[in-house]
Amino acid sequence: MLERSGNPGWPGRSAKCGMNGPAAATLLLMPLWMATAARAEVSISERKSEKETVVVLENEFVRLTVDVLHGGKVTGFVYKPLEREWLVSGQAMFIDHVWQQTWPGELYDVPYEYEITHRGPQQVTVKVWRSLQRKGMDSLIGVKVERSLSLSDASPVVTAKVAMQNPTDAVKTVGYWSQHIFRLGGMGDNYYVRPSTTGLAVGTFEYLDEGRKRERVGDEWVKAPTDGWTAALNPTTGEAAVFLMDYNDLRWLYNCIGNHTTEWYYDLLRMVPGSRWETEIRMLPLRGYRGVSFASREVVADVRLMRAAKGYQVAFSLGAGEKPLENVVLEARALSHPGRKVIAQEKVNFKSLGYLSEEYVSSSLLPEKSGSVVVEVSITGKGFAHRFEKHFGDYNRTDRLVAGIFDTGYELQPPRKEKTPLGRPAAVKRIPHEGFAAFEAQGQFSDAWRLEDALKLKGKYALTTGHFSSNVYGEQLDNFPAGYKGIMALDVVVLNNVSTNSLSPNDLALLIDYVKSGGGLLALGGWYAFGGGGYADSALADMLPVESGKPFDIQWHREGLPLTLTPSLSFRGRGQEEGHQKDPLANLDLSGNPSVFWLQELGAVKSNARIIATAGDKPFAVVGEHGRGRVACILAAPCGASTADRVLFCEWQQWPKLLGALLQWLSRG
Repeated sequence: MLERSGNPGWPGRSAKCGMNGPAAATLLLMPLWMATAARAEVSISERKSEKETVVVLENEFVRLTVDVLHGGKVTGFVYKPLEREWLVSGQAMFIDHVWQQTWPGELYDVPYEYEITHRGPQQVTVKVWRSLQRKGMDSLIGVKVERSLSLSDASPVVTAKVAMQNPTDAVKTVGYWSQHIFRLGGMGDNYYVRPSTTGLAVGTFEYLDEGRKRERVGDEWVKAPTDGWTAALNPTTGEAAVFLMDYNDLRWLYNCIGNHTTEWYYDLLRMVPGSRWETEIRMLPLRGYRGVSFASREVVADVRLMRAAKGYQVAFSLGAGEKPLENVVLEARALSHPGRKVIAQEKVNFKSLGYLSEEYVSSSLLPEKSGSVVVEVSITGKGFAHRFEKHFGDYNRTDRLVAGIFDTGYELQPPRKEKTPLGRPAAVKRIPHEGFAAFEAQGQFSDAWRLEDALKLKGKYALTTGHFSSNVYGEQLDNFPAGYKGIMALDVVVLNNVSTNSLSPNDLALLIDYVKSGGGLLALGGWYAFGGGGYADSALADMLPVESGKPFDIQWHREGLPLTLTPSLSFRGRGQEEGHQKDPLANLDLSGNPSVFWLQELGAVKSNARIIATAGDKPFAVVGEHGRGRVACILAAPCGASTADRVLFCEWQQWPKLLGALLQWLSRG
């Protein structure tokens, strides 16, 4: 194990120690920290005139200027360790948008209201706010957007607390979008790094022909992020701007590379009257980085390969995030990919870390022809433990950042989002009502399922709908029960061939609470359901009585599979005795040969589930329970052509009766 020691904000010497080699020496830094200099106090000041209203926040690390009359955004940002202005004319940070409006949006250049809420001595804060009011956008009008910017006396971190509030008496549908336009170290050599399911997505401009020609390289969008951070850096000057956000609210990461922007979209919100959404953004201005492979509030790290005479060396860069650290341990393993065979391993103790990164270079070599490599990293310190990995393919084996998308066979699984629904009451309860109330999220071929024909058999009913679509903003559902009052008065929620991507984390969290409290959920099949809808990797997975397959799980059966009911496995719920509830399938007439032509291929049927109908020898309808609620799945698409001797199941005369019985069971009668 190698020990490194240093003072906050200053790097130690580069050191080398062989992977798997003996313990090496301890390196002590020279006392470079300016111990005799008094720490600059944090301050906040205002400047007002007929033409401007600005608020300046400053500490020993940064000085930022907030332009109240032009979007409440930061129009000046000086990184004081280098006395570098990161914003040139027309650029800004912490720009508010909502992604239902195309750029620049109504908030970009309008006057905000403001208030200085903290004046020190340890923290200064300015709060700015504005209400949306663009004509013709009823789903947005009246939503209040609020942002507080803070500096402390002991850290370079800029903290932004963002909130949206619905003070109106109508439901509002809105998604927040944060934008930052800046340059590090001048015009060129800026790189943009985002964690994604295929590894780190890197975007940049290449400067060719002695700088006379520019070429954009790399994908601008990351629509499958795996962590809540993004970074811009200049590997020539070592400057880095790392942004941390809540992964549980994060939708997409984005960089308009040609315009030097760092941006991200948050998940869609359906805000009931009086509701409020809050999130926090932390911006870390740092030095000493050639790349960023991982970022958190505690630590920022990079892993890269350096070419050596007969192979490659692994280099690690590590620095503090929000505050200096002591006794940080880094452990790493280099693994072959695929196969995950250990090639080399390492353990390093950093006795202290500051805001300027420390670097450690291993002397052990990775062979020239070792193929793709994954470096697994664990970083632990007082009160935190982080793990990440970085993939190196044949295309980027050197220490140079390379941008672009490559088919490497490497893929990460995004973590599941953890979400508490907006306005969750102390006790989640169903709301009594008359008749039968259902919500249907309608996808492709939704009419073919004849849901309303089934509902009509129930007498008085109310059906509300939302429409699934896929466009430039991704897969979306234009309506979903908003808040507990909306969803708890339903008997059944129907997901009719829609993907989980169209449901925001808040929608899914509401749905989970609804089912757990006794609600009914019906999932209908199709190309955007189950495997094709990402159900296996979503919050739906725990509720469904089946394990979804992989994408493109729906299979064509040319001759049709006969639909067979299994009345002996009735709709009895947990705790019910044999014969307690009459089987609603017992008297269905199967004449006409109802058949299934497109069927979902499952991962498995869960052990506590019941198959109530099959297509051939495969599950067609499966039911189960979750909490106090009930869940049913129909694992087919309503597609195919009826013939003289076989009828498509959803065109079968008895189909509404079967579907109605299923709805009745889901609603507990």
